[in-house]
Amino acid sequence: MSSSPSTPLDPGAALRLRLMMRVQASHAHESQFLTIRRDAGPWHTLAGGVRVRPLVQTARVSSSLVELPAGECLPVDPAYNQCEMVLLVGDAICGDLPLREGDACVTARPDVRAGRIGARFYLRRVDPATSHPEPET
Repeated sequence: MSSSPSTPLDPGAALRLRLMMRVQASHAHESQFLTIRRDAGPWHTLAGGVRVRPLVQTARVSSSLVELPAGECLPVDPAYNQCEMVLLVGDAICGDLPLREGDACVTARPDVRAGRIGARFYLRRVDPATSHPEPET
């Protein structure tokens, strides 16, 4: 005997179906995130002992971990004109604003200098001109 569309599923099959639907929805939601393991990528050393570990780079956004030795400045990248950073370790100054571990700073001018003990931070650089295109008229 075959089941028709109006015949309800047995409770076990209905539960499996709901579970599979939740798994698919969860996968779709979680696939927007990228996990990068602690030792997965190389650090690049720049002038002045600045170290950078790229995480993600697109035409609009660049995110990385940055280590600045004491007193060193964040190098300027003319491709991006807005910076968002979260200080993870150490101390820094963003413009005139002193930062401690856990502090965040958003600035159009990346005027960031490590404090007396150096700094490690998450840096996200954005080019707002390409992030939010002008509406067509």
